Amino acid sequence: MNAMGYAASLVGVRDISTGPGVYEKISREFEFPWLAANAVDIETGKPYFEPYEIITVDSLKVAVIGLVDEASASWLPSDALDRIRFEDPVKSASEWIARVKELHSPDLVVGIYQADETGRAPVVTGSQLVSKVAGFDLLFYGNEGRAVMEKASDPSGKETWILGGAARAESAALAEVSFTRETEKESFKLKSIDVAIVETENYQADPNALSFYQSVMEEVDAYVSEKIGTASESISAEKSLWEDSEYMDFIHQLQLDLTGADVSFASPVSALASIEKGTVEVRDMFRLFPREYQLYAVEMTGQEIDSYLEYSYGMWFSTLDGTQRHMLKYLADASAPVSLAEIPTELYDSAAGIFYEVDISREPGDRVTITGIGRQKKPVNPDKTYLAAVSSYRGNGGGGHLTLGAGIPQDELHDRIIFSTLQDIRLYALRLFSYIGTYSPFTDSNWSVYPEDWVSDAKTVDMDAFGK
Repeated sequence: MNAMGYAASLVGVRDISTGPGVYEKISREFEFPWLAANAVDIETGKPYFEPYEIITVDSLKVAVIGLVDEASASWLPSDALDRIRFEDPVKSASEWIARVKELHSPDLVVGIYQADETGRAPVVTGSQLVSKVAGFDLLFYGNEGRAVMEKASDPSGKETWILGGAARAESAALAEVSFTRETEKESFKLKSIDVAIVETENYQADPNALSFYQSVMEEVDAYVSEKIGTASESISAEKSLWEDSEYMDFIHQLQLDLTGADVSFASPVSALASIEKGTVEVRDMFRLFPREYQLYAVEMTGQEIDSYLEYSYGMWFSTLDGTQRHMLKYLADASAPVSLAEIPTELYDSAAGIFYEVDISREPGDRVTITGIGRQKKPVNPDKTYLAAVSSYRGNGGGGHLTLGAGIPQDELHDRIIFSTLQDIRLYALRLFSYIGTYSPFTDSNWSVYPEDWVSDAKTVDMDAFGK
């Protein structure tokens, strides 16, 4: 980013998840300001990062203010946040816009904002931020999903463009801003803002960038190509969309073994993730666990476990009545063809350690029946406290499974955590393969979906939609 000549950038939630040892190092290495006006140092009460930057082009002044949605950052572990507290972005935006205008009289005020719309948390979206805060001329917005090119009216009635590229750099947002002024002594007046979403699919990699990173790419490739073990059979996350799978049982068993929990909750990171039969390399663990989530063991009652699953399967499957075409709710709700890569699998938590049935002829909230827990399949007591293994993302409220689903207040989540791994889950998975040498995939078939005939027909329709 230094080589590309960035003038400013936004601190993202995923940047903070790496921990202070990483983000503080990166911040020192950047040759441009890393912005987050509402990330406050709890010891000083001042912004932890730079709140804004004034970019001067000739005599034209552009103010850039960085903001992160408070709720989107709520899932971050306390050791990753360290001294950082994220405050209300609406309040912070109002305060910093007023301060910037008073101190600098900018000709253009640009916001850079991130909110995770995929996590089911009650986030402040880009359009909501603009509608509640007067003063933005343009807002660049990352929502960890779809591309955005829309307008919203601020409290003064002014229409403001909100722009953002799609996730995984599938597209980029472009704004061309024009100004006028009669003489050099007069102030600039905003004339127009022309916007576009640029698809990156057909862009070739820049040869200078490739050359610049060649040595780093070779070093990384050497590391991720290291053999850590073998798999006796291939496992794929795709099967996990409709039923219990070898892919998910690998993750569940790892989580149960590491925590000693009664129950494990987990979801596939992508429907396209897989480990092929034969040699397993370090890169395969990054495909299974692309993010640096730790593993928690949290206390949950039997009723909360049931409610957690009801929440997950309510988002996951349609309600079948014999005429419903699609089993996956995402496909049933889609207005256009959908690819496997688009399915929000990170919301689809299944469980291990318990046995249960999912009747999707019933409405969400009344479709899961837990038939037993543990190898003895003992009845689950709704009032008894059990230990559940979840990622740190889930354990801190990500996705809403513990809060909106199980009904645990956000401010109680920290007190429910009994155990946390020191390292991310990926490292333990890597060590497991290195230790056992050859992994033989299995599934315990601890859950199933009913009614079988309707499920079979709807699953076939889903697979046809994906060209399977």
